[in-house]
Amino acid sequence: MDEIHAKLEALKKNESTAWIEIEYTGNSIISDLREMIDETVSGSAMEIRRVKNRVVMDRVIRMGKEEETLDDLEPADVFTRCLDVFEVPEEDREELTASYNLIVQSIYEDDKHVD
Repeated sequence: MDEIHAKLEALKKNESTAWIEIEYTGNSIISDLREMIDETVSGSAMEIRRVKNRVVMDRVIRMGKEEETLDDLEPADVFTRCLDVFEVPEEDREELTASYNLIVQSIYEDDKHVD
């Protein structure tokens, strides 16, 4: 994370207008990674287009079968596994899952290109 922060600060200092994709590959889970990155680039002309958190995705995948890949999972399975990885309490899961389902339903209803 320190390396990402340093590179973003250098770009910001040079008044970069870059569109940025970040892939975090560190060993620690940083639950607020996107928020930290957004805070670092705030006040600049840079735009964060995508943030990948490899550690979270690897843990989600490892919760399943060894030969399983992300492509093998349904979006709801990934969401449930993320709740497990972040140890979300049971009392919060019902509301989060309901919100997630509404978002997914909205995507399918609004996007003509979704299968």
